[in-house]
Amino acid sequence: MFREQTTEGYTDIMESELNLFRVFNIEGLTRKDVDLLVKIFDKLKNVKFPSILEQLENRFWARVELDKTILKVLGFSNKEINEWLPRVYDTLVEELKAMKKVR
Repeated sequence: MFREQTTEGYTDIMESELNLFRVFNIEGLTRKDVDLLVKIFDKLKNVKFPSILEQLENRFWARVELDKTILKVLGFSNKEINEWLPRVYDTLVEELKAMKKVR
């Protein structure tokens, strides 16, 4: 949502907005969290991902597994993930398609 509208097909994010992004506190990860992240990395490191729009729209298996793992590490329950992740995907698909129309 913090993209600039002046770059046509590319999304620019202002540095001031980038500073608002939340990132993992690596030092705060448990051994279990690290193991989950390493496991998903090993599983997906050679997977060729389609475009982000295709990933979200078609529920590309690797995108879903990656996102579910990250959300688990962030503390979301399986119930919350299963309820909210499809909604997030649908919202992102709508936004990406709207951006394409603006071009």
